[in-house]
Amino acid sequence: MIRSGLRALALAAGLLAPAAAVAQIDEADAALTDAFRDAARAVPSPEVRGIRSMGMGDAFVGGGGGVSAVYSNPAAVISGAIYEGAATYIRSFGSDLNSLGVSLVDAKTNSSLAAGFGYSLGLGENAALQDLFDANAEVVSATRARIVDHDIHGVIALPVVPQRLSLGAGVHYYRHARGRWTQTVTERTERGTDGQTTVSLDDVDENYAVDDRGITLDAGVLALASDQFSLGFSVVNLLNHEEIAGGRTFRGGAALFLESVHIEAEWRASTLADGGLEHGAAVGLEAVIQQAPLRVGFRYQNADAMFLALGAGFRSDRFGGDLAFEQNVRASADRRFGFSMSLFL
Repeated sequence: MIRSGLRALALAAGLLAPAAAVAQIDEADAALTDAFRDAARAVPSPEVRGIRSMGMGDAFVGGGGGVSAVYSNPAAVISGAIYEGAATYIRSFGSDLNSLGVSLVDAKTNSSLAAGFGYSLGLGENAALQDLFDANAEVVSATRARIVDHDIHGVIALPVVPQRLSLGAGVHYYRHARGRWTQTVTERTERGTDGQTTVSLDDVDENYAVDDRGITLDAGVLALASDQFSLGFSVVNLLNHEEIAGGRTFRGGAALFLESVHIEAEWRASTLADGGLEHGAAVGLEAVIQQAPLRVGFRYQNADAMFLALGAGFRSDRFGGDLAFEQNVRASADRRFGFSMSLFL
């Protein structure tokens, strides 16, 4: 009897006590927040990708080596027995972005292992996000549409069959700060008391930021059928690809080497936000005249992004320099210029 009475008393107390409040943001405010986030992430990554590959239309996965291989195909960093270090700057005019990078490759210390490292800092302003903030000034404050992207790559390559087949793997740490803001939102709160539900609406200030950070993985393979022909395949952003501009990307290509001429052709497919794939292709050529490489390339990304690329450089036993320019033939404002300085040991 005593236990039954205690249970009944506890049940009655539970019915009389107010239920936990359930709060949620108004749907219109939540939709505006999502629009801010989408605009923050819509800017292409300003990450440095290598000036040599840029001058060839970014067609580089099939046989390109050196520091550019750190970003295109981890397996290809072992393709040349060199130490190489490079400092790079790229200016993206259409999106008003600046990129600074340093890259290192060691394919000489150990013939059974090659390693590479790359760091890229991207800086700029997101004009589209700022315009969206300005259009909704009545509900947002303390806005910041500044882009600060950090990307760090570390790769290794192993020769499975010496001089014929190599495998590579890479780790990519990223932190992409794309904007922050304070937004006044309507918060709907439901409370239950004595079997009845009351609803209250309150305007509250919420702080938001798009600051994606994490670790993803890359992988690649390079096969040399002969001294004149090679095949390459790579996958970048195997993990957390929803947070990175460009998503997960599959790249496959072939390279032909004819004395002082290097020709590349590449296919690629990148995942889209809706789960589909965006297919693209690129071709590039590098011709070395004495110590001066000249490059040209073309990359098809989609119907609105078709890039013509030009590049040139200088090579000596210890020092090198490279220039590259690419222009979107479908949008005159969308163009990039970059240069790098390299040391060889």
